Amino acid sequence: MHGRQAPRVLVVDDHPGMRKALCSLLHRRGCAVEAAADGREALECLARERFDAVVSDIEMPVMDGLTLQRHVVAQHPALRHRFLLCSGLSLPPLSLDPAVPFLQKPVGDEELWAALCRLLAAPAETPATSD
Repeated sequence: MHGRQAPRVLVVDDHPGMRKALCSLLHRRGCAVEAAADGREALECLARERFDAVVSDIEMPVMDGLTLQRHVVAQHPALRHRFLLCSGLSLPPLSLDPAVPFLQKPVGDEELWAALCRLLAAPAETPATSD
């Protein structure tokens, strides 16, 4: 990623094989990767560490990806445009914000990498400050 610090990406997926494959791909591409098995674990990771992007499954137990995305936007506004949702669903859920990228599983390595690069190229939002 051109001499800058490796982007930190949080991967959230309840399927261990998919989670491992996504983490492996992103690690090979130079990302620092953390993994969570569901939305609740993801929020715990986000409370401890800073991430540049989140790649999440939609259909998960405990807390699904759509609920996670809403919590992340509320608690970490800088990640508003740095969230990528994936699912085995053939179409994105109607409740999905059209501004949030959606990839259908199985996701190809190049497709995932291109989508993540687009997210990382977008400026991160900075929280409003009160003066």
